[in-house]
Formats: sequence, C-alpha cells, structure tokens
Amino acid sequence: MKKKIAFLLSMVLVAALSTAPMAASAKAEAGYDSADFYGQPSVILRADSEQALASEAEGEPAASVWLETNASLQVVGADGNALGALSDVLESSTAQGELPVVYPQDAAAYTALAGYLAETDVPDIAVASGDITVLMQASEASLRVVYIAGDMSSQSKMMTELGKANAVGAQTIVVEHDSTDAATVRELQARFKAVWISTDGSAAEIGDAIGRGAYGILTPDCAAVYDIYEKIGNSEPAEEGEVQGIPSVLSRAPFVAAHRGDWGVIYSENTLGAVQSAAENGATHAEIDIRLTADNQIVIYHNDSYTYQNVSQPVKNLTLAQLQENYLSDGVSKIPTLDEVFASLRDGELKDMLLIIEFKGQEAELATLFAQKVQEYGVSDKIVVISFYPAQIMRVSELLPSIPTSLLLYTTDGDSALSQAAAVKSGIDMQRDNLRIYYGDDSISSSYTELFRLLADRGYSTWLWTYDTASMGEAFRYGVTGITTNDCWYSMDMIEQLCPETTMEVDSMPKEGSTIDIPALTYKGEEVTVPARVLYLEKGEKESKVLLISQPEEGLGLITETITLRTSGKGCGGAVSASAGLAAVLLCGGAVLFLRKKA
Repeated sequence: MKKKIAFLLSMVLVAALSTAPMAASAKAEAGYDSADFYGQPSVILRADSEQALASEAEGEPAASVWLETNASLQVVGADGNALGALSDVLESSTAQGELPVVYPQDAAAYTALAGYLAETDVPDIAVASGDITVLMQASEASLRVVYIAGDMSSQSKMMTELGKANAVGAQTIVVEHDSTDAATVRELQARFKAVWISTDGSAAEIGDAIGRGAYGILTPDCAAVYDIYEKIGNSEPAEEGEVQGIPSVLSRAPFVAAHRGDWGVIYSENTLGAVQSAAENGATHAEIDIRLTADNQIVIYHNDSYTYQNVSQPVKNLTLAQLQENYLSDGVSKIPTLDEVFASLRDGELKDMLLIIEFKGQEAELATLFAQKVQEYGVSDKIVVISFYPAQIMRVSELLPSIPTSLLLYTTDGDSALSQAAAVKSGIDMQRDNLRIYYGDDSISSSYTELFRLLADRGYSTWLWTYDTASMGEAFRYGVTGITTNDCWYSMDMIEQLCPETTMEVDSMPKEGSTIDIPALTYKGEEVTVPARVLYLEKGEKESKVLLISQPEEGLGLITETITLRTSGKGCGGAVSASAGLAAVLLCGGAVLFLRKKA
C-alpha cells in the first residue's frame, strides 16, 4: 500500500515537472537550449575542410572540435591537404570555449603532439585514436583519451572493442554511422561508456545518431545539428489541442539499476530473489555488493558487520557457514555467494541481466578471487564494477581489463569528479544529493542540465544514485543516463524503446506535427502501440525523411532513428498502411536488444 501511495505521489511530481520551464543550459550559446529536448548529444565539429573551419568561426561554437594532425603538427583535411598549424587552430577553437580532440594520424604524429603538449598548456584536451599503443601513451601522460572503434558487427567483436577501450581507460567510444545501430549503442552505454557517432553532416545521419541515443555527434556542419535540436524541442502538434501534456523528449531511455535488487516486499536486499524480481519488473541492471569472508568466500552483502550469536561482528571475521546459519528477514533467503549469482547469470534465470557489482571490501584478495570467479564462469560481458575505493578499481582494471569500471563519488563539483575518475581511468557514478549546491543556479533543471553538459561534452555518461519514487520523475525528465533506484518497478510500464520499421508506407504525406501509431516496448518487455509526432527532416511528394517523437500518456517522449516515408498513391489521409504497421510490430519483437530477462 505504501508503494502504491508513493507511486501516485510520484505521478503528481512527474506531471508538475512536465510543465516546468527549462533553465538555460550551461552551453546555451552552442545551441543546446532547445525547449523541451533534454540530454542532447554533444556536438563535435569535425574540422576536416576549410569550409568546416570557416563555419566554426562564423556559426555557433561546438562543444568540441575534432582535429586530425600529422607529424608536422599541421591540421589535415579529409583530402589529405594541410589546413593550418595546429597551434593556430587550437588558439581559435579554445577562444570559443570548444574542447579540442586531437586525432594524430599515426605514431609519428602522436610523438610530435606529445612534444608540443609537453611545452604548451592546452586545457581539457583529448587524444583520439584507434591505435591502442598511441592511446596507452596518451593515458600514461594523463590525457583524456577517446577510442575509435573497429568492427563491431557481432557481440564478440563488440566486446573485443569494448575491452580495448577499457584497457586504455577510454570512457568515450567513436563509431561510424554505417557500422553501428541502436542496439550496439545501447549495449555499450549500458556498460557506462559514452558513444559518439561520426556522421557525414546530413540530416538523415544526424537524425539516426539522435535516435540511436548517441552521447555525441561528429559532424562537419554544427548548424545542421542545432537546427534539428531546435525542431525537436519546439515542435508543435498539427492542430491546437491535438496532443495534450507533451512530455519531456529524450534521445535515449535511461537505464534503471535496481539498488541491491528489488527488495522490501518479498525478498531481502542483495539476494537472488531480489535480483530476479528486478529483472521481472523491468530493471535494466541490478546493483549488488560483495565482501570477503574469513574462509575466503565472496558473499553478496552490504553492511560491514553481521549479527551472529547476538554479537555484531565484521563480515570478514565470519565464515560462510556462520553467515548462512540463519535466514534473512524475508524468511526464505540466506546470504548468497558470488558463485550462486554467477551460475544463475551464466545459465539460470538471470542470464539476460546485466550486473553492477560494488566492491564493499577493500582487501586485495577480494579482487584476486573475484577475477578468478569471473574467468571461471565466463561472465565478463555481463558485469560492470563500481567502488568507492580507487585501489579496488585499479586492481580490477589490471586483472580484468575487459570489464568496465566506474568510481563511486559522493556529490562533488565537476572538476573534482573528473579528476578523481581520470586518476583511476574509470567512469563516474555519483550521488544525486545536493546537486543544486554544486551545479546550476539553484534550480533542479539547471543543476541536472549543467551536470549533464559538463560530463557529456567530455565524453562521460551520467550515472547517479540513489533514487526512489519521489525523485525518479526528475531523473527521467532531465536525461540521467543510469538511475540507481530503490524502486525499480516505477518504470516497468514506461516506454523503453521505439521500434518502427525504418521505411513506412503512407497513403499521403502527413502534416508536420500529426501523429502516427508505432510499436514500442516497455521496460517490462511488453509490446504496446504509442502515437508518435511527425517531424520532417526532408520532405518530398513521394518520399520524405522524418523523425517520430513518441507521445505516451505519461512518461517520456523518445525519438526514432530517421524514418523514410513513401507514398503508396492509394488515397489520402496520411495513415500508415496496415501491412507496414504489422511488419513494424513483428520487427519490434525481434530487433530489441535484451539486457535482462523479459517478462
């Protein structure tokens, strides 16, 4: 009953938030202040031509500027010709507040760049490369690194590329538009990475990058990106009153991590039952805690101490048998071991769940034994490691370089968060309390917007903890990437993914702002149909490129990739044909990447 009351109150909060005005973003001058469109991908100008460099000087600045350089420290264009000295281009870009991302075209170019940076202070610079050796050198020089991924056409190849990024501490992965899809982007970002998609600057490819949930868009034309952002944020229904209560619009659905599982009603926290319940109720992740026992067993338990024989004792001083002597408060569970969880993760009911594992213990032996268990059960592709302890993050990175890590931080200012994470080459998983003290102008919207822009523009995803029903609305509305929550069931009926066909047949081109029914999936995995607003990117008589923005009765509006509408010539009215709608529903059931067990 308490949860139901809390849920009703939270719905009131969502309704109130949905009408709240958006405060100016931290980088409004760069085109991010677009009404109701939150969590916008970072815009990275690919300065590969004289025209692109000219647009940088004339138009709105990008968040970052991407510069390919040679061994002579010249910025090189797409045609291989020099566009100017790196020092001159950097001076112009940094004067506009753009963050430089330098792509040395080979090892000699990096050697020249390293020598230049040793003598010149260039704040907030990043080095991008697909060469692990180059990135390793840059990382050792305490530079922010961006990994340019290779072939990710299969799950195994994607995990290989992810492992390379982890090995050099890259939190940002760059993929080509034509070599990726929404499922791959979501899988990478589910593991705490930020994905940038390289586009040709066309409206269709920019639309795809937005709809795939990219954290950044590489483009030779920033104005084209900002124009689409403005259209999304300010788009209106075709007729007055046609759509009521337009929700916030996001380009990616947040990940929902069940804090210690879904516990409190049936199961105790940190139990197999709680993790399974989280999967059944729509969580994309389950967060669990691990500790080491006196007899070198890894158990799933949160607190430092456990009451044994009426005396509170440190978990590390008790054996597994002592810890499992009694049932937990739910009366059906005992403290589980990591072996039990990993066995279920590999072969059992949790085989589709992604786990976030927090190292509560500080012992070096815990990391060593953990690595052995990961290798024994073959679950490196199913876990992310987090910890408050930098030493444990570094041990896991050394023992298991293929596993993503993230540093747990109590709320802190951006410079401190970034420097602490960079010191251990990890992502950031930060406490949500007191955001308004460190970010924004003391309003909820500005604090979230400023934090998101600070992290996204530097290639970090935004993961925050710990939410409940009273605060989940704000986390969803303002584009938090990963939400660790005590109430994972909150979002189970909300839309997680839109899945129409990429080509749809219509009788005639619909009006801008009119709605089309498209298939979607909820967090719980149920197929539903939602109305989606039409936004034109390119309009023709017989074929058009559009984005569709969902209009659920409650929750968030999500954006599709670029959809091609083609007229059938059979009539008027703009309705989607029945055959296209049926095909889209079938596609919805088969194209979605399952990060967890679906109900």
